Parts: sequence; C-alpha cells; structure tokens
Amino acid sequence: MTTKTSRRAIDDAEPKRRSPAGGSFNLRDLVRDVTASSPATDPGSLADEVARRIPAEHRDVALRAMLRGYVREFITQDRMTHTDPPARAPKPTNGGRSWKRDGIRDAWRKRLQDRLHVAADASAWKFLGDCGYDDLTFAALERRTAAERTLSKAEEYEALADLLKEHGVETVRELPAEVLASRLDGGDTE
Repeated sequence: MTTKTSRRAIDDAEPKRRSPAGGSFNLRDLVRDVTASSPATDPGSLADEVARRIPAEHRDVALRAMLRGYVREFITQDRMTHTDPPARAPKPTNGGRSWKRDGIRDAWRKRLQDRLHVAADASAWKFLGDCGYDDLTFAALERRTAAERTLSKAEEYEALADLLKEHGVETVRELPAEVLASRLDGGDTE
C-alpha cells in the first residue's frame, strides 16, 4: 500500500458530486486546471483563483469537498500535538499531587481517542482504542510510505542544491538541459 494509492482512493471516494442546483462539479478538476494554468506558486494565491472560479451554485459542494481534507489535517495535527499535558491553570497541590504530573500520567487515555486511517478505503477510520492488528499495521505502513517519500524528496532537493554549486548557477532552471533531463524526467517534481 503506497501513499499514492491512498490518495487515489481518496480521489475515487468522491468523484463528481451532484450539486443541489443540478449538474455535477469536481473541485479536484478545477484545482488541477488552475495549478496547470497559473504562474502563481503560493498555495494561497492559487486558492484565491480556485475560489474565484467556483460557480455560486456549486459552492456548497466545493466546501464539502474541501472540508474532508481540512478535517483530516486537523485530526493529524491534533494527534501530533495533544501528547502534552493538558493546558489548564495550576491548582494548589493537595497532598503533593501535581496537576501536570496527573495530566501526563493520564495522557494515554486521551490517546485511545486518536483517529487513525486504517484501510485503503478513504472512509475507513477508527479510534486507536478500537484498532486491531491489521488496522495498526496498515496505519504504520501508510506512515512509513509517506516518510520514505518525504525523505526521497529531501534527497532529491539536496542533490539539486549540490548541482547548483557544481555548475555555478543560482537556480535550478539555469542548470544544463541534459542535467535537468537526467534528474527530473519521469520523477515527481512536487
């Protein structure tokens, strides 16, 4: 199972949505069109252009499509940050008890409520406390695959940085075409 397969599963989970106003709308197709045709590189500028192009009658459908990714990202960030003790005002200690130590000691209970993606189906999510062996091995593999892709991309960028120095140029675009072809052809250049 690769992350690309997971992304494909997410793409397939919500192809074209029927709009209450009639017709169908595919936000992914619109975003793909905007990113392919725009000279902008900043996601905020691209998002502004996408928003400008969403017909009024399809805004609810677009919002629904975007919220899935936003909620998924929120869950991920929350899971990564909530291992700290609960943030609350210190209380006077009672018999030497510390609210911070109690929070750390009880943090595992909150971890049981972590939401994990557990199968190729984009809607297959469970609480950590409800996960079995297959769920956990899928979640681990998905994260390892994403980590490997991230590490591979970092190595690619380091190699390109080395090539800039080697060829005495300031930008990747200035590298010789044959160098770019050997490094970038067939590769994912996110």
